[in-house]
Amino acid sequence: CTAEYAEMLRRLRDVFPDAGIYADVIVGFPSETEDDFADSCRFIKENALSGLHVFSFSPRSGTVASAMKQNPVSAIKDRSLRLHAIDSCLRQNFFKKMEGKTLQTLILSRSKGKIQGLTSNFLTVDIEDIPAGINPGHIVPARIELPCRGVL
Repeated sequence: CTAEYAEMLRRLRDVFPDAGIYADVIVGFPSETEDDFADSCRFIKENALSGLHVFSFSPRSGTVASAMKQNPVSAIKDRSLRLHAIDSCLRQNFFKKMEGKTLQTLILSRSKGKIQGLTSNFLTVDIEDIPAGINPGHIVPARIELPCRGVL
């Protein structure tokens, strides 16, 4: 139930206000109508998720869903594009909310002067001015700056 999910989000944010809350969303399940999709989009926006992982439904042979009337491929692609646009806005808003905060950041890669990290709430950041001894696997505090940067 969406009301229960929204309440869990509220309670989680009460305890962890900087939590990164992401959702996996499958678009185009056979029973999904345009109204269902619009309700999902509205819920996602109203609850200010941090981002989405969007997947298009694809039937698996032998499943109940594969025997159902399928949504047109064009509708699935359109919904996927719309959700990706929402995801982009959600991620930008979440990043802005984190601006100026210092977050524990896992160094993911270091190559040719470019360092990429993943913060404790799942923001991917490019890190500047990192000491030579800091390599992938290290965790460092990074202050979040726009656009999508962390500074030691």
